[in-house]
Amino acid sequence: NRSGGTSRINSGIRVSKFNFRGRNEQIRFLAEVGLDEGSIIRKRFILNYAVPYIEKTQRYGLIFDLAYTEAEDVPYLTIDHLPTLLKTQTNNRVAFNSLTTLSYRPSYYSKHFLSAGFKNTTISDTLVSINPNYLGESRTRQKVFRLKYQFVNDLRNKVNFPTSGQYLNFFIEKKGLGIYKDLNQLTFFGTYSKYKELGNNFFLANNVTGLATFPADQPYFNYWGLGYDEIFGRGFELVVIEGQKFILQKNSIRKLLLDRKWDYSDAVISQFNNLKLALYAKLFFDVGWVDNYPNYTFSDRLTNKFLYSAGLGIDMVTIYDLVLRFEYSYNSASELNFALNIKADM
Repeated sequence: NRSGGTSRINSGIRVSKFNFRGRNEQIRFLAEVGLDEGSIIRKRFILNYAVPYIEKTQRYGLIFDLAYTEAEDVPYLTIDHLPTLLKTQTNNRVAFNSLTTLSYRPSYYSKHFLSAGFKNTTISDTLVSINPNYLGESRTRQKVFRLKYQFVNDLRNKVNFPTSGQYLNFFIEKKGLGIYKDLNQLTFFGTYSKYKELGNNFFLANNVTGLATFPADQPYFNYWGLGYDEIFGRGFELVVIEGQKFILQKNSIRKLLLDRKWDYSDAVISQFNNLKLALYAKLFFDVGWVDNYPNYTFSDRLTNKFLYSAGLGIDMVTIYDLVLRFEYSYNSASELNFALNIKADM
């Protein structure tokens, strides 16, 4: 929680129905309310409906997404790589988002996605007054049509904590199709990971991730960079490093210390009949670079310069392949950091 609050609570419901209508379709619904000292600061409603195949070859599918959010606490500016929140008792940002995706699966390991959607974002006059570039040119509304193509090739032996194989994810997205003049943004994004077993219970993992957006000058609401969407260099977990372009390269070598399984066939809850625990000691080294946005001097201490971090840690893999990471690092800003993360690092 970077806003400084101490009594923030998120509550809600999540409903998932698999094999909906008996056709392997999936429907998910999320309703979430954020509370801060008894006041509602955020509402979020998400509906996802996935049809895995729509014809006899079972290669084409459809995905429908709807989302609605209201927020009182809104980050309106990033100062020295920390988002600064506007906190009021009224909604400062309301957004509606719809997306339809056609999927194509030519093989078991590869997928293509073509998406089209619309997003309507409205902000308060207060938010505009303190950052006129929030939606650009002192706008209080941003209406955007978008198109996106994505390709995924997944050859990992395990999704949650792979130890061999490779993974590729690439997309091109155009926001602003000329129907409205609120935004014009073209994004190229790619990430590639390689995993290798070295023998004697040693494992190597490497990843490279890059992004480029055009044109360089964009509204603050459409900024991206390291620290967004769980993309960050280890040792920089608590900051956002925004920029028009970035590249990040991550390297880890792991040693398996413990791999145990326990069988509790008589357990009352069947999901816990089998428990497992694997521990890996890890050394890591990350390097990166972020090109700052034009004339964005509020947050430029870590942009346009070589970034690196190195450290050691313990990766714990337990029931349902839940991953806990304990990491201690030193970075190029001469900072020592200890981090506890959930989910594999690449």
